[in-house]
Amino acid sequence: MFKYQWPHTTLAVTLLSVQLLANCSPASYEILRPKARSNVDKPQNIAPAPTTVPVGQMPTARVETIVNGESVTNVHINVPTTIRPTADTLSPSFVGKSSCVNPGIDRAGYDIGGLSQPSVSRNNGCEALETPYTFTQPGDYLITMIVTDHLNQTATASMTLTVVDDTSSTCGFTITVVPLLTQKNQAVAFNGFCDMTPSHAISWDFGDGVNSKGNQASHSYDKVGAFAVNASCAADDGSAVKKASATVSVTEDANKTSITILTPKCTPPPPPPVKPTCNPGQDPNHCTSQTPVQH
Repeated sequence: MFKYQWPHTTLAVTLLSVQLLANCSPASYEILRPKARSNVDKPQNIAPAPTTVPVGQMPTARVETIVNGESVTNVHINVPTTIRPTADTLSPSFVGKSSCVNPGIDRAGYDIGGLSQPSVSRNNGCEALETPYTFTQPGDYLITMIVTDHLNQTATASMTLTVVDDTSSTCGFTITVVPLLTQKNQAVAFNGFCDMTPSHAISWDFGDGVNSKGNQASHSYDKVGAFAVNASCAADDGSAVKKASATVSVTEDANKTSITILTPKCTPPPPPPVKPTCNPGQDPNHCTSQTPVQH
């Protein structure tokens, strides 16, 4: 998991920014324990929202799937899963003014493998914008999320979740964008998480006419606004293509804040069952490894 803070500037409003560890590459971040998410119905504690959209104040969006408190790119069948916005999904005008996770976001809608799910809404509180789901069939599922902020502006994100049986450890595909809320001409780090076999390549479309390739990329925007980042992970032999996306919000300046995000991971298959040790002539289906062997 990452915690990032953006460096101080001389602007009247300090920037939401990334504090990199000393001697680390731009893609390395401080690992911290994530803060617990709360479903408690409490007010967002903000000033009255503006009735018009400030320039460059569009919401951000990125989606994640959670199993046992971890962000994953694959899940085993029949395992309860939670799909939710990442902690850096937010409305820029609410940064520093709300104690909620996903400040300023009022609603989230999900499409799971082409099946629309009921949207999740807040009732003037901090209710979690997540939806539970249990997959019963293996395969690749494109999960798409659309969030709506307090001014009815929307932002979209997606990831490919791979559902596996007990014999497979195939991974899906998702991305991180740090920072997801940025300002003009600030470097943004893009990371792809795709452990596909055979060999593969990740391609990036940053939403402003610029493209790149590689598991990691860096890019800056020279205009304010919302940019849809689309990425694909394609096998070199053309056998598979997995997709992911996020919405970056670029502002003239931004409030300073700290956000903890989880590192996506691919979970391994469970260990094979231990074969029992049986006495000679004993039914293997009815003996246990604790059965003593007679000599």
